[in-house]
Amino acid sequence: HRSNRATQPNVVTWADLDTGVTLIESALQQLGLVSARPDLQFFFERTSDLYNERLGQIHPTNPDVMMTQHFKFGVRQGDVRVLELTESFDYLRIGAG
Repeated sequence: HRSNRATQPNVVTWADLDTGVTLIESALQQLGLVSARPDLQFFFERTSDLYNERLGQIHPTNPDVMMTQHFKFGVRQGDVRVLELTESFDYLRIGAG
C-alpha cells in the first residue's frame, strides 16, 4: 500500500544504487538505446608559490603577496582531461594592503 511506503523508511546504500544503475544500463544497452558509460575520474591538484623578499623572490604583480595557492580540479576520461577548472588565491603579508 502506497501510504505504508511513505511512513516506513527505506535504506538504500551506495552499493544498491550502483547495482540498480548497472542493471538499468545493461537493459538499455540490450535495447540499443544507450552505449556503455565512459570511465570518468575526478582529479584534484594543489600547488603553492612562496615569495621570500630577502631571497629576491617577489610576486610578479604585487610585492605584498607572500604566497599564492593554485587549485586545479576536473574530470578525466582515461588520460584526457575533459573538464578542468582552476582557481588561485593570493595571501598577503601581515600589515600589507
